[in-house]
Amino acid sequence: MEVRHLIIAEASSPEGGGKVPFLKLFGKWLEEIGFKADKSVKLEIAPEKIVITPAPEIDRLREQKAEKISRLFKELRQLNNDFFEPDGNGTEAKQSNQRRKSTQKVMVG
Repeated sequence: MEVRHLIIAEASSPEGGGKVPFLKLFGKWLEEIGFKADKSVKLEIAPEKIVITPAPEIDRLREQKAEKISRLFKELRQLNNDFFEPDGNGTEAKQSNQRRKSTQKVMVG
């Protein structure tokens, strides 16, 4: 096992309230030991000890959520298209707008 020494710096707290300890890890060595960019990690925290391990289960959940959101947006676009252009040229949507406008005139007049 290789040992590295770092300095814990100070940074302004994003929530306000002054300075907080700050630790920044970066370098090609992270990828070489299995920590790739844009991947999740798990921190196990104990007094005076932090253990960092990859968390592929979190990445799988993130991917599943992204796929589900993508499917929902596709379904929403299709529903939108079906509603506003069911016959391909928007005639039904135009008729619907005309009905709404005539209803508004009746309610106002």
